[in-house]
Amino acid sequence: MSKRSKDSLWLNDQDNVVVALRNLTNGEVIEAADASITVNENIRTGHKIAIKPIPKYGMVIKYGEEIGEASADINVGDHVHVHNVRDITLEVFRKRKKELGL
Repeated sequence: MSKRSKDSLWLNDQDNVVVALRNLTNGEVIEAADASITVNENIRTGHKIAIKPIPKYGMVIKYGEEIGEASADINVGDHVHVHNVRDITLEVFRKRKKELGL
């Protein structure tokens, strides 16, 4: 399931982030998922925006999958990127590989 507005794309109903479909400016109110969200900083097209609070060490969920670990508290409307997320791609890959017995 995905949901698109003129501002953002919500890829999965389990996601706690949406993808900006255009450049967004600090203080702008956008439609994201099933809510109106105030953007807390300038965010470029293609970047992620938090639609739920993500506590430090909490998982960033995109595509219904864990894609990163918050390295700081992330508020609704915050830009979600390398400055506040630790990449866990390799850890997830290794875990899946082990689960498959590879």
